[in-house]
Amino acid sequence: MVKLTLDAEGRLTLPDDLRRRCRLESGAELLLEGTGEGLAFYPLRLDVHKVYLELTTRCNLHCRTCVRNVWDDPLEDMSEATFARVMDGLRGLPDLREVVLGGYGEPFSHPRILDYLAAVKELGVKSPSAPTACC
Repeated sequence: MVKLTLDAEGRLTLPDDLRRRCRLESGAELLLEGTGEGLAFYPLRLDVHKVYLELTTRCNLHCRTCVRNVWDDPLEDMSEATFARVMDGLRGLPDLREVVLGGYGEPFSHPRILDYLAAVKELGVKSPSAPTACC
């Protein structure tokens, strides 16, 4: 817990070490929430904790209830260039915790699945996963 002091003009000043730990720069915006115990501050920043990434729309299952049965879209795999651009974007998310490789396609049918799993693991996320797509 950190002690903050309200100055005569109604401003709070955060200690430098707290600002560094919370990655707050000058001009950063915070949300203030009243709780049953008092007040809580939350940094207002665009960040993501979990990403779902569909590597392919192909699937080896033929479930009757699958939404893919009414699609006219071609069955395709994500290109290496697209995957590389996505990975570059994910590296810019400091609070990313999990990348789920899945969707309407079976991720293990992608020819580069092992390379892509290794790349996701290099991000340091706790539990990269690749569930079987099933209706």
